[in-house]
Amino acid sequence: MKVLFIDSFRLAESNMYDVKYAYRISEQGTVELNALQAAIEHVIACNDVFFTEYIYADGEVHGKIGQNRHVEIEHITLADAGQLQEISSGFRLQGGGRLWDIRLVTLVSTGHTYLYLNMRHMLIDQIGLGILLSQIEDSFNGQPVQYAQYAQIAGSYKAAIAGDVQGWQPLLRYNAYPSLGKPVRTKGSYHFYEFTCQAEEVPYPEQEHRLLSSLTSRLALAFNHTQGYVGAVYHGRVIPGAIHVVQSFARVLPVFFNTEDDNVLRESLTTAHRYQAASIYDLNGAGFTLEFPAIVFQTLVAGSGEGALFDQVLEFPGVSKFQLLVNFQLSARECRIGLYIDDLVYTLEEEARIVQDVRSALQELAVEAGEADHA
Repeated sequence: MKVLFIDSFRLAESNMYDVKYAYRISEQGTVELNALQAAIEHVIACNDVFFTEYIYADGEVHGKIGQNRHVEIEHITLADAGQLQEISSGFRLQGGGRLWDIRLVTLVSTGHTYLYLNMRHMLIDQIGLGILLSQIEDSFNGQPVQYAQYAQIAGSYKAAIAGDVQGWQPLLRYNAYPSLGKPVRTKGSYHFYEFTCQAEEVPYPEQEHRLLSSLTSRLALAFNHTQGYVGAVYHGRVIPGAIHVVQSFARVLPVFFNTEDDNVLRESLTTAHRYQAASIYDLNGAGFTLEFPAIVFQTLVAGSGEGALFDQVLEFPGVSKFQLLVNFQLSARECRIGLYIDDLVYTLEEEARIVQDVRSALQELAVEAGEADHA
């Protein structure tokens, strides 16, 4: 969280660190919209994260939980989804201002009503969004809601971080590997590309390994390296109580690779999955000297947030925090790759080569899958 908080000041007026979704409310929720609004307000009031003031002082980030829990969300009407995208939230990073904007929005163009959520990434991650929506649905349906706060698990979580940092120590021998990418900061602009491929009938860790093995090999060639590391986002809910906490536990961890030794990548991915409470910031306090990755890989869960009460989700494009961001979304039928390239860091020629590298990596995986089917 500290790294994200500090970097938030660099582009404070942008939406680089915003998580922005609109969840379409089903017919059941629309008929009882007043009851749904009351359920949403109640759930917000029961989660500390929405009332935490973040303060950066003496090189550390501190959270102070406020006690005023009165919540009233707006219900507004807009012409269409385009206007929904243009809503300005005006977050303040420090002080008493909220880092979230939650509203009910009815679109005249379709007649549908949406639950609109726009929050700073330090508050919530994808898993946290799913927990929040489940709490709202349970509250609306009169079911018991299980709330948990970070303050209740803070001690256990700090212990988990300390233990996981130790789990990373065998990979200290890769500390000298360079971060893949250009030695400049992201400019907060991007071009987006999307690719699809057929899902393989192998466990997710193996699909992740195959994709990253192919991608890192090609990108390493583009950046004239045979060794290096990229970042991977994991959600760090490593103790039982954390799975009920609406808060961001997202961690960016290093994924080391050596194009001449595939075991380096396998060992790194296994370590990242097993010891994901630690972050690069934590590792750098325990002997590592890693730069924050310029190229980052993230796995997304297909269909997250859809259910009986919310039957469709709109994800609004934000701004990539990295030079290259690869989103890997896996469903039973297909895998979908979203590629964000900072167009102010890379030239059109470089961008075209990266796009071709990703396309070639996916084609390579398809060939391997076909060969496996005929084996």
